[in-house]
Amino acid sequence: MKKTKRRDFLKQFFWGSALLYVNPITFSTSGKVITDKANNLPTDEITRKQALTYFYKKEYKNAENLFNKLISVHPDKISYYDGLRKVLGAQNRISDICVLYAEGLKKNQDNPVFYDRYARALTALSGGNKIQRSKYEQETGIDPVDYSLKLYIDLPVLEFPFTSRIPQFYRKFRNLHRK
Repeated sequence: MKKTKRRDFLKQFFWGSALLYVNPITFSTSGKVITDKANNLPTDEITRKQALTYFYKKEYKNAENLFNKLISVHPDKISYYDGLRKVLGAQNRISDICVLYAEGLKKNQDNPVFYDRYARALTALSGGNKIQRSKYEQETGIDPVDYSLKLYIDLPVLEFPFTSRIPQFYRKFRNLHRK
């Protein structure tokens, strides 16, 4: 038997006794239920992590359903909209991203972040797939280029991160219109 030094014995003893008091993180084998007793996270955060797990596994339908549930419960949290944007973007559904942020903007008209995200989504739509752009224009009657500029002009409060983007935005779309 190997001799144990006092220091090593104390380390093992304290780590072993500490593990007795820590609640382990338990995961279900099916991946449907996650309980995180060690971090004591709220259920919405656990659901968001599960949706991201589905996204990374490329199970987009499950991730989309979870993010939609989160948005219906908390329509003011931009992080849930951004998570759903990732899922829709991975499926190349850019026009659905614009619809998503338009709905978010209707619910949160005093939040300048929603104006910015919606304008960015319209920018991506106008520079991307022409079929999706024409589909979006027919469904909503909105020209993505003009309306995205209008969104930046109509921002309720121009804060620092948004004011620096406006000149780039004008230059970008002025060149797009000339083509």
